[in-house]
Amino acid sequence: MTSPNSPFDLSAKTALVTGAGKGIGKACALALANAGAQVICVARTLTDLQALQAECPERIDIWCEDVTDKRFLKKIEALEKLDILVNNVGTNKPLPFVEVDEGTLDLMLNMNVRSAFLVAQASARVMLRQKSGSIIHMSSQMGHVGGIDRTVYSSSKHAIEGMVKSMAIEWGSFDIRINTICPTFIR
Repeated sequence: MTSPNSPFDLSAKTALVTGAGKGIGKACALALANAGAQVICVARTLTDLQALQAECPERIDIWCEDVTDKRFLKKIEALEKLDILVNNVGTNKPLPFVEVDEGTLDLMLNMNVRSAFLVAQASARVMLRQKSGSIIHMSSQMGHVGGIDRTVYSSSKHAIEGMVKSMAIEWGSFDIRINTICPTFIR
């Protein structure tokens, strides 16, 4: 049964949300669960996941995983069904351009671009088997307009925008929708 607060009926759908422990990811997970979906919530912090699961225990499953771990990708590919991916995980370390060290650059590109690509790829393999699905990448307005002290973050989100355009063209004929959501600062 869906929540009366949800305009969508996602009963019998399975969703996976990365970065579900807090913020946008948590809100997405709860919205999907309130719409009737069975939601696999992924984050690195077990206590955050347990608190989330307590809000909707009958619809939320938790996976305490690191999205950069290859074992996590295999776990996705082993799913029998996956209707929705909210590829939300990401990070930001605002720094002036000339102060960005290689460690920060690698961290942000690996988390914001590489992991998003690989999680989407693993999810698309499941969706291709079932010939349907929806992949939603959490991008950012920074991928369109940039920002002071956010060169790496803006670059990573611009990469997501380009990836999504190509994915949409490639996967549309398989009834797999690919989209981005591009918020700005939120509470």
